[in-house]
Amino acid sequence: MSNNPCPKVGNPIFKNGKENVVEEIGYESEGQCAGGIRVQCSYSLGSHDSSGDSEDSSNVDSSFHQALAMMKRNRLKNSKWQFEADMLSSLEEDPELCMKAVCALYRQKFTMEKLMTGSSHSINRGFNEYDALRGTALAEFLTNGDPKGDLKKSVKDLEMFDQKSLGYCKRLATNYSKQLFSIYQKKEDPFFLPS
Repeated sequence: MSNNPCPKVGNPIFKNGKENVVEEIGYESEGQCAGGIRVQCSYSLGSHDSSGDSEDSSNVDSSFHQALAMMKRNRLKNSKWQFEADMLSSLEEDPELCMKAVCALYRQKFTMEKLMTGSSHSINRGFNEYDALRGTALAEFLTNGDPKGDLKKSVKDLEMFDQKSLGYCKRLATNYSKQLFSIYQKKEDPFFLPS
């Protein structure tokens, strides 16, 4: 077997003088070849009149959009974060996930404080001392005061509560991304998962 993570798949398929733009392939490990989709350049075989150019262009555009849709479906179907960057990308796209991240940090802080009561050890989980007050208040709102519970509020609820809070959730999620990715990898929080 070849070491190439994206092996070539047979001969190109030609239709109306054009190479097929999208080709489904099998793959051995996740994340290779854009999730199992190989997008190839399309090129013309021989000359033809310019009246077909706009039709060819729309076919290429259509095939490109189909490839993007297929990649998105595959990503959603195999939704999991292999790298911190994958998680950060999801956080950038999904405001509700940022809200869940704040709740996960709150649960970490709450759990660690409960375990460390009476101990002289410092707690390095959850919010730091600068974010603790506002992050805790925000998380308590999002979970209706249940530190062991899941997100109970919607994005709309949060925006009605405080217009700036959604941006703050995003900032917290980004600033604590290493800790959040560790929480995800170790499966320490049942509610903080890829959406």
